[in-house]
Amino acid sequence: MAVGHLRLPPSRTATQTSVASSLSSVELLAVNTQRVGVTVWNDSRTRLYISVDGAAASLTNAFMRLEAGDSVEVPFGFKGQMFGIWPHGASGFARVAEWLP
Repeated sequence: MAVGHLRLPPSRTATQTSVASSLSSVELLAVNTQRVGVTVWNDSRTRLYISVDGAAASLTNAFMRLEAGDSVEVPFGFKGQMFGIWPHGASGFARVAEWLP
């Protein structure tokens, strides 16, 4: 079985944003064809559900779940939209770093 390698350009800069927690789905990240990676930190006291399919996040439409204080790196050339929701009345933020070439 052959193993391929994904070669991404190195990141030279990052754009940081803070998205306030919400009981309804909010956009964490817009589509960006120049993106080489993403880091999301759940800076809140409750679980954050994240969708990556371009549709609103919900308990039933979430690709990943971040507990309070957890973070995730999405470095695989993902260029699409991300949405998040805190369904349990959180106060806090999703801290998002978008890594760019």
